[in-house]
Amino acid sequence: MIVLKRIAVVAVVVFIAVAVGLSAYNVYLRLTAGDGPPPIIYERSDRPSRA
Repeated sequence: MIVLKRIAVVAVVVFIAVAVGLSAYNVYLRLTAGDGPPPIIYERSDRPSRA
């Protein structure tokens, strides 16, 4: 029983560590991504244009 409880605690700690690490990495990427070219937005071609 104690072994299962330790495994559960380790699993929760690892999950939290991975979530915090991915969040920090995402923030790092957002802060270090310079002013790149704007994304290209393509119009859908299966409908007539609004013009």
